[in-house]
Amino acid sequence: MSISANVRSVDRLARLREALARFGVDAQAALAAADQAVCRAEQQLEERLDYWRQMVHRRQEEVAQARAALSHARALHDGQSVGCVEQELELRRAQLRLREAEDKVTITRRWLLQWPVLVKELEAPARSLSGFVEADLRQGVVLLDNKVAALQAYQQVAVPELKEPTS
Repeated sequence: MSISANVRSVDRLARLREALARFGVDAQAALAAADQAVCRAEQQLEERLDYWRQMVHRRQEEVAQARAALSHARALHDGQSVGCVEQELELRRAQLRLREAEDKVTITRRWLLQWPVLVKELEAPARSLSGFVEADLRQGVVLLDNKVAALQAYQQVAVPELKEPTS
């Protein structure tokens, strides 16, 4: 009957411990990167809103200029639309560009209003993973450290030779 344990690969346990420790570092880095990405995305949405508001103002001026050009062309033709096709088309294009900018402002505002809800949906799993990495994974690494040390110490113990009983 054998009284020794069958320990064959303490090195594999040590490698597992190293892999878990690397995972913890990588997971924390990924969480930090995700947090930064969320902040950058919100900042970009705010910048886009400012941009589209400026575009609305510019395009309102373009519409006003196109209306003035159309009015001037009509005045040259005694109030008739004949010969004003180019100015009418330019006014329509300016109005379409203005409508596009106004739509972009509306869409961007909607995203900014939804943003906190979307971030909240991300925060719960991120907090859970962070808690796992901070507590559970660290405990697991410490437990593996202790087990590896105990197994290595056990391997160093010399097995006493058993003598056959003489009769």
